[in-house]
Amino acid sequence: MPVKTSVVVPSMATQYLKYLVSSLRRQSIKPWEVILVVKADERGLLETEKLCEWSSLNCVIVEQRHGYFTTALNMGKREARGDIVIFTDED
Repeated sequence: MPVKTSVVVPSMATQYLKYLVSSLRRQSIKPWEVILVVKADERGLLETEKLCEWSSLNCVIVEQRHGYFTTALNMGKREARGDIVIFTDED
């Protein structure tokens, strides 16, 4: 049985997010799920949704309304359903 990996990414929906998602998409062993914890305005959230649709990865977008980086990490960890949780950032 393959191991399910969850990749948690705290994000401010910057331009670098597309490079990260593109890199995850090109991996020989793709993550089981990608959890994007996004702290951005409505436009940033919409761009993130489009990026996830384009990537064809199993993306989960979680909106962060308050808190800082550690809050985003904890939100992503709670959402993760994989056997292994990997944390990274968008840059």
